[in-house]
Amino acid sequence: MSILVVDDSAMVRRQVGTALKNAGFDVVEAADGRAALELVRAGGDGITCVICDVNMPWMSGVELVEELARDPVRPPVIMLTSESKPQLVERAMAAGAVGWLVKPCNMLHVVAAAKKVAKGRST
Repeated sequence: MSILVVDDSAMVRRQVGTALKNAGFDVVEAADGRAALELVRAGGDGITCVICDVNMPWMSGVELVEELARDPVRPPVIMLTSESKPQLVERAMAAGAVGWLVKPCNMLHVVAAAKKVAKGRST
């Protein structure tokens, strides 16, 4: 199962990616929403889940969720961000995000969320 980690911080991508790899996931990375959208649309079903920041250049995480909502087949998206504004949470969830984790976050919580989402996709 492949997880796409989307964050403009290389350090965050590395930290989340390492935790997911140690849990047995394959990890793909993107530095912004636009690059992530291209990867998802090119890879289709190969990406089991997206873990995404909100504030990024070119395309925010919420905009990414909204774009993916237009696709008939799309991976579930878990937001991992320092943002906790209720209107952002509502907007992302309305567009189809399945979770919202606030940074700093224990990597065990990130892995648990990814496993829960991946399990739902494999059944």
